[in-house]
Amino acid sequence: MNPGQALQAKWIWTGEGLPIQDGIIRIVSGRILSVETSGNQKEKPEEIVDLGESCLLPGFINSHTHLEFSDLSAPIPAGKNFAEWILRVVQHRMLGSVCSDIPPEIAAAYRHRQGVQEAIELGTALVLNVVHGLSPTSNAADGLSEIPFSELMATTELRRQQTWRSARTMLRSCLQREEGPQKNRSARMPTGLSPHAPYTTTATLVRQTVDRCRRFKIPLMMHLAETREELEWIASGTGPMEELLEMMVGPLGLPTFDRLPLIGYVKEILRAPKTLLIHGNYLNQECMNALAAHRTSAAVVYCPRTHQHFGHDRYPLEQLLKKGVRVLLGTDSRASNPDLSILEEARAVSRKFPSIEPMQVFEMITSDAAEFLGLERVFGSLRPNAIAKVVSIPCSSKNPESVLEEILASNSKPSNDLSGGPYKT
Repeated sequence: MNPGQALQAKWIWTGEGLPIQDGIIRIVSGRILSVETSGNQKEKPEEIVDLGESCLLPGFINSHTHLEFSDLSAPIPAGKNFAEWILRVVQHRMLGSVCSDIPPEIAAAYRHRQGVQEAIELGTALVLNVVHGLSPTSNAADGLSEIPFSELMATTELRRQQTWRSARTMLRSCLQREEGPQKNRSARMPTGLSPHAPYTTTATLVRQTVDRCRRFKIPLMMHLAETREELEWIASGTGPMEELLEMMVGPLGLPTFDRLPLIGYVKEILRAPKTLLIHGNYLNQECMNALAAHRTSAAVVYCPRTHQHFGHDRYPLEQLLKKGVRVLLGTDSRASNPDLSILEEARAVSRKFPSIEPMQVFEMITSDAAEFLGLERVFGSLRPNAIAKVVSIPCSSKNPESVLEEILASNSKPSNDLSGGPYKT
């Protein structure tokens, strides 16, 4: 990218308020210098890239994904129950690392690169990615910023040692990168920890993870209240999840003796500095109230098209928002989703919940997500000094009130190929 650049479009949505008409974004060295109206332009006309009838928006934030499954061309069928789907996911992971002639680390890097490239092409600026084992991670130099969350899974003592070894290695690597010459702790969080779910961890492991998050001041991410099968296992240690675990680790490895009630898990993970509760499809009122009381430090991440893939009951989005729970959006993975488009997740919300204002939907994938992560100065908005991650979407609206609504109702894809623009810094 050139040291200086200006982008002009019919509309610009900065991440707050109504869109600006006939605006210009001035960019210098990969950072936004200003957002102006055309009447106040300071560049010569030939120095401005005019994108015509379109709307410029901040690069999107995907608050939950698993990039390791980006090699899948279609979602894994849901099956007769969630346990069956989990088994198919595990089989895909194992076959991909065991049966391939390519070394596992190279195959993992290739899958990760596929996901990174797709996310960039779909307008994503930042992903919160669950990393299994020692999978690769990306950084801003790749064109996509990533906060990796090391996945912790352990129902046996040996697995517990292995999972902590991987997490420590990744945490050490990320912290060392943060202490290098580009150190800027106020602008980003290096990594996080993710005890996978109640049925693949123990309550003890969850507590240990929370303690480490508090010690290192890093965020925690956990799948919770995702399925009815999970709730049955939490309540009684029985059902399809018990059968799955018996098959995978044997009866002696089942952590049925070391689990909490649903509200117990919620209260435990709320002790972390920042908590992302993933899915929350079947949260009860007590859990919602606890989350609402921690709005500044806790968020629920809704993955609309994954929710649809499994045919879950109607998502409690209106209830969560009414109580004041912060809700963000994620794509989960290509194992349950046709692609990694966070914009399509926003459109799915708009179709399913038309009463929710378009601006609020967009804030879930931009400014609100950035604010929650403490990254609002650099992500989620088009403001001076923010990283110049800008996407363009065709838009022919005549008034600012209908711009975001039109984008959500359309099938137009975002573009970040803005003539040498911000994704190539």
